[in-house]
Amino acid sequence: MAKSDKRRARQLAARKDKIRKQKAQNRSRSADSRPGPVVTVTRENIAEAMTTAVALHSADKFSAAGRIYRQVLAIAPDHPDALSSLAMIEFQARNYDQATTLLEQVIATRGDNPGYHMNLGAVFAAAGNSAEAITCYQRAIELAPTYPDPYYNLGDLHLLTGHPDAAIEVFDDCMAAIGREFHALAYKAHALDDAGRHHDARYLLDFDRYLKTYPFEAP
Repeated sequence: MAKSDKRRARQLAARKDKIRKQKAQNRSRSADSRPGPVVTVTRENIAEAMTTAVALHSADKFSAAGRIYRQVLAIAPDHPDALSSLAMIEFQARNYDQATTLLEQVIATRGDNPGYHMNLGAVFAAAGNSAEAITCYQRAIELAPTYPDPYYNLGDLHLLTGHPDAAIEVFDDCMAAIGREFHALAYKAHALDDAGRHHDARYLLDFDRYLKTYPFEAP
C-alpha cells in the first residue's frame, strides 16, 4: 500500500473513531441528564449505597453516581472504591487534576492494587504527562505481571508518542508473561509497521497464510 493510501486510510479511521466517540458522549450526556434515585448515605448503609452508585455509574448516570460517592467519602474519606470510582467520573469529565488527587489518595492506602496505578496512568496520559503515565503503567505491570491491560496501555502510549521500538519491547514482554495473545500480536504488528519493519509486520498479518476460504452450499 502506498504511503499516501496509508495516510488516507488512517485519516478515515481517525474520523470514524471521532464520530463514534462523539456519539458515545452524546449517549452518555443523555443518560446522565436523567435524574437518578435520591439516596441518603449513612454509616449503616454505605455498602447498599455503593451498590446503587455502581449501578448508576454503569448506566452512564455519572452525576447521580458522583453524588453518592461524595456522600460516602464525607462519612468514610478513605473508602477505596468510592475514591477510585469518583476519580473515573472526574476523568470522564476531563477534570484531570481532581482525578489525579483522588487516585493518589487511594494509592496511598491501597498501593498494591495494579488497577489503581493503571487508571492513574490513563489520567496522566490524557493530561499529556507521558513520563508519569509510563511510571504508573510499569508499576501496575510489576504488581501483576500477568494482567494484560497495563501492557496494552503502555505500548499504545509509546506508539502515540512516536516510540515504536519501545512499544515492540512492551508487547514482547506481555506475551512472555501471558503467552501468545491476539491483542498483543495485533499491537506488535502495528508497532513493527511504525518502526519501518514492514516485512515483520506482514509476517504477523499474513492473511494468505493464516486465513482459508471454504465454499458453502446454499441452504
